[in-house]
Amino acid sequence: MLRGNPAVWWSALALVVVQLVYTYTPVMNDLFDSRPLGWQSWITPVVLAVAIFFAVEAIKLLERQLDRPPSPTPPNKQ
Repeated sequence: MLRGNPAVWWSALALVVVQLVYTYTPVMNDLFDSRPLGWQSWITPVVLAVAIFFAVEAIKLLERQLDRPPSPTPPNKQ
């Protein structure tokens, strides 16, 4: 789950940095006529992102389980 492609994690980190620069630097605020957000404004997007991440991982796990061939039954011990 968390040990996947490292490029994805570096890309996600870069995206967060760019978003923070856009949101909180005065130059960007003036250029795009935007305003900084309060920390409360980040709660919903972060919660939804985490929920979607775990939902997708659960779906992938379920798909892997369904695609797996059945394990052989152990012999009866008598």
